[in-house]
This record gives sequence, C-alpha cells and structure tokens, in this order.
Amino acid sequence: MTEENKIFHDIAVLLPAFNEAENIGRIIEELKSHFHKILVVDDGSNDTTAFIAARLSIEVYRQKHLGKGAAMRNGLEILRSRGGEYKAVLIMDADGQHTIEDAIRLAAAWDTAAPSVISGERQFHYPDMPLSRLYGNIASSQLFSPLIGRKITDLQCGLRLYPMALIPQILPVSNGYTADMEMLLNAHEQNVDIRTISIKTMYDAMRPPQPIHSARHMLHIVYFIAKSYFKKIRRNASFSVLLVIFLALLALLIIRDTKTAIQNYQKPRTRNDSYVAALEYLRSHSPEDAIILSPWEDGNQIIALANRRVVASSKVYPSETTELAARFRDVGKFFFAKSDDDAQEVIKKYGVSFVFLKKQNFDFYLCRYARRCGKKDSLIYRLLADEPVSFLTMAYENKSYKILKVDETAPQRAGFDYSYANFLTGLWSKLPLTANNYRPMFGGILPHHYPFTDALFPDFFARVKAFPPEVILILGPDHKNIGKTPVTVSARPWKTPFGTLKPHTNLINRLTENEFASTDEKTQSKEWSVRTIIPYIAAVSPQSQIVPILIRSDLSVNNAERLAHELSSSLPPNSLIILSVDFSHRLTDEETNREDKKSRNAIEHFRFEEIENLSLDNHKGLFVFLSIMKERDAKKIEFLGYERNDLLHEKDPSAFPDYPYIVSYFSYAFNR
Repeated sequence: MTEENKIFHDIAVLLPAFNEAENIGRIIEELKSHFHKILVVDDGSNDTTAFIAARLSIEVYRQKHLGKGAAMRNGLEILRSRGGEYKAVLIMDADGQHTIEDAIRLAAAWDTAAPSVISGERQFHYPDMPLSRLYGNIASSQLFSPLIGRKITDLQCGLRLYPMALIPQILPVSNGYTADMEMLLNAHEQNVDIRTISIKTMYDAMRPPQPIHSARHMLHIVYFIAKSYFKKIRRNASFSVLLVIFLALLALLIIRDTKTAIQNYQKPRTRNDSYVAALEYLRSHSPEDAIILSPWEDGNQIIALANRRVVASSKVYPSETTELAARFRDVGKFFFAKSDDDAQEVIKKYGVSFVFLKKQNFDFYLCRYARRCGKKDSLIYRLLADEPVSFLTMAYENKSYKILKVDETAPQRAGFDYSYANFLTGLWSKLPLTANNYRPMFGGILPHHYPFTDALFPDFFARVKAFPPEVILILGPDHKNIGKTPVTVSARPWKTPFGTLKPHTNLINRLTENEFASTDEKTQSKEWSVRTIIPYIAAVSPQSQIVPILIRSDLSVNNAERLAHELSSSLPPNSLIILSVDFSHRLTDEETNREDKKSRNAIEHFRFEEIENLSLDNHKGLFVFLSIMKERDAKKIEFLGYERNDLLHEKDPSAFPDYPYIVSYFSYAFNR
C-alpha cells in the first residue's frame, strides 16, 4: 500500500484550534482518509470551529481561551488516558499551513522499533516571510539549537510527531506558542532522538503580520530561550555570551524595522497621469453609492479623488483595527481566490460595484508575503492576464490601470459553506420517497434558520421530490428592510452545490413591469431567508424554475392583497409557494409555547386579522401566502412538524449548536 492510500490506526492526530472555521472542515476531511483517530481541541473559539468539527463526527474537546500550549497539553492528556491504543501522536496546526501530504510523510517516517520525535521543517526565504520574522526566526533558531544539541531551523513548525510513551515526560507547562519549543527541549533532556523532515512552505497570505501580536510572540520566545539559557549558565557560564549576542541582535532588528517604518511613512507619494485618469473615470462614471474593491494602499486615493467608498484603506483609527483586519483578509481572499465562487463571496459581502486594479508591476502588499500573485490558479493572475472572469466586465482601461464592473447578471450563489450530508444521507435517506406516500402540494411553510432547518426539511422535500412543481415561488422576509422597494425579486440564476436553478423569467418580468416588485440582486445575495432553501430545491427538483421574493415589513396590507392576487393569477397550475419564516424569537419557554400556539391557530384557521400580532419574522409574507392559499382553494392543511433550537440542541449537541436565545420553527403542507 502506498503512503497516499495508507491508513494509520496507531497514530492519533491532535488539532489545537482557535477561530479556524474557514479551515477546520477541509483539514478534517483530508485527514479522515488516512488517520483513524482525530481529536480537535477548541481553544475557546468564538466562531463555529467546534461545531464544524463535531458535524464531521470528530471528537471535540472545548476549553476556555488559554492558548495553544494549553490546548496541546489537554489534548495530549486525553489521548494518553486512552491507554496503549495509540503509539504516537501527530500534532498539526489547524490554520491550513500544512498539507495532508506532509502529515502522511511524517507518520510514514515514524518507526515503532526506534521511536523518535519527528519535526517538520519549512525552508523560509524572502519574500515568503516578512524580513523581520525571517531574521527573528534565524536568530532564535541559532540560539535555541545549542540547547538541544542539533540545529533546528524552524522552531515554530506546527507539524510534529511524538511517541506516546514519551508524552508524560515532555508535556508543556507553557500555555502559549513556546510550548512547541518546550516539548523539543524536554525531549532532548530525555535523550530522545529528534529528526527533521523538510515540508512545504505555506505562509498564510490571508493574515498579514500584526505588529502587536508579533512583538508579544517574539517577547515570549525571548523569555523562554533566556530562561532556558539561565538554567544552562548555572552549569556553563559560556552560554551567557550567546545570550548577550541574541539580545543585541534582537535590539538591532527592532531598530531596523522602526527606521524602515518611519522612512516609508515619510516617503512622498506621487500620482501619474494614468492613475488620475482612472480615478476620474470612477468619479464620473460610477454611481455615488458605488463601493470599490482595490488593494488597500489605493483606498485612500479612491476616497479622496474619486469620492467613492472602498472595502479597505490603509488609514485607520485604533478602534477600527479589528474591523479593518477582517477587511484586509477579505481583500486578499478576493485577489487570491482559486474559484469565482470564492471571489463572489467577497463581492456580495460588501456589495462591491467595481474592482480597481494596477495592470503592471502589481505591488499588492500581500505579494510580499506569498508567491500566489503569479500563480495561474489565482484570480489576480487571470485579471492581469486578461482572462475572462464570469462576474466581471471591463469598464475602463488605460496603459497602467483597469477598472472592472461587477456583472449583476452572473448567477447568485445559494446556501452557505456547509455540508448537506445530514440532509442527503441522514434523515432524508430514511424517508419513503415514492409518489404513493404523498399528495401534490400547493403551498408550504418552512424555517430558514440553518442548521436547525435539517430537522424539518427532509419530510417536506420528500413531497417536493415525489411531485416536482414547474415553478417554486419563495416568500422570504427582508430581515434588514434594505430592499429598494417593499417587494424585491431576483432575476438571476442561482448556483448551488447540486446545480444551477433558473428563474421563471416571465413571472419576474410581469411583477417588475407592473410595479409589484423591483429587481434587487444585492439585497437578494445578502438575505439568508431565500438562499438557505434554494439548494434543497436544486437537490430534489432541479428542473423547477424559481421566483425568489423578499418582502419588507413596511409593505401595506392593500399592496399585500394586490401582490397575492397577481401571484395567484399568474402562476402556472403546477406551482408551489413556500413561505420562509421563523417563529418566536428571544422569549422565555412559557412565552414561546403561548405565542407558538397562537401562531398555529391563526395559520390553520386563516385568521388574517391576527397576523400582525404574532411572534414571527415574516408577517407580510404570511399574509400574502395565506391569501394565495385561500384564493387557490388550498385549505387542506397538514401539520408536518414543530421544533425549537434549544430542544434540538439538547437532543443532539453535535448536530445543533447552543444558541443564545430560543427560536421556534413550523413546517406545513397545503393541499386541496
């Protein structure tokens, strides 16, 4: 069996993770094919890291935020407590900097007959790593290597393999990043052989250096090495000379970086004619509310000379650093995207209208920290090479700059970045999916609060699969009331993991031409009440055409009645209307039960006069929906299910996260 296909049963993988929701799912999926045991220690993440890991049937240990060292220590203790089940443990960072191929190489290199510590070793070169970090790594490695009797050039590599029998003697005391060095030092003191294997350098360009964090990190390393040397000094005073050299070198690095920063800040900025012409085009030919995505070093000039808003600029108040850091990552995510879908996520997140780009000598700040800028699989390469991009069209170009307009006719992207496995292979697979079990539906009520939707969707969509409608109309709430008009529609196709759904163009055009609604793709792309449901439609009824409608809360009753009549009279006979709605929010247990009972009573008895007083998030949508059902004589109501997020979490914490307040959900089918 080759290394690529081998499964390691006696080597456990430990993934310490903090806010790694973007990476953890992909890493686990890759590791599961080769390692029998994977343990994720979530270091108090405030994102969905633990939830994603649990959904993939991985053991997860959650702790309060103490640091990587604490996560490693707790994870190692858990694995050690399993007796002799595992012979070794592979510790791997969860930030995506290591490849599965390198993890397999380390595991394959481990020899049970002669167990040793195996450490990955990246080969750093400028510009793969910022100069300050490169020099700091070289200096700290030179000072640390004598402590363990061999040269280690990558002290902070997060990919290492340790014999399980050695764990009790080398457990780290440190809670921070120096735990990696501490374990190496402890292993050396136990006379254990330390080997290194060269691995790929994958420095994360999405996370530009943060001076405060970097300085704190370096100080921790200095303190740990100094403390270790002082122990040596007691036995050998010559080590004090090395310590002085190290501290002097560190001081020189700090002085150099400070001087460079001051020089860069004072460097005069010049504007050439091409630059001014491109900015003038933006000012004259883009809407006043347009948002421009550009490398952030151009953001200030776009604001000042083109008078347009930007995704990110280089000037920021201290109170805005967290927000700007997220924006910087998103700008990098866009330019280095490997697929149009990934790039469109950023476009939709910020409502971008134009992309501003320098054509030659692209000096985007992130290029100093990654070689991706020249790779053919990145979006920036395609843009600079004038290759077509599905959602961008050329708006302006001169010898040095190009401006691309976001094409609003490109397909919307439905759903979220999650697995649909629970729907397709879980409850769904257990249902009888034949037409004999169901009747055709004319209408239905569904929730949109993912992932709690999984509890009610399978039964409903089994009916859709049994009798696929020609047209499916979705009535969702415009939660933030940001639509151009009280009723908005999307005229674009919707791309899903199961294929692309086409819009019912005739009905959409009729609604907009008769001023019942307006087309608003930006609002549709941001609103989850519709795009949560669309992937499931594509999975069970891919030939259906869709009409996504968002309704603001300020739609008048008179206009709601007119809209309902227009939809009822315009829809083909074989159509399905889905009301997307969540019910009670932020109420006590007793209040939730009382309000949900009132909502059921109003729905099942078509009590229009009570709708505005119900506890739900789509009052006008419910009014329009019941009006259509009444007009189409679909008054035979089948109650399919009722759930609450808190009760679902109690039943299955691994599938449903702990939510800060109660939300309730109904599912109905309406027939004749």
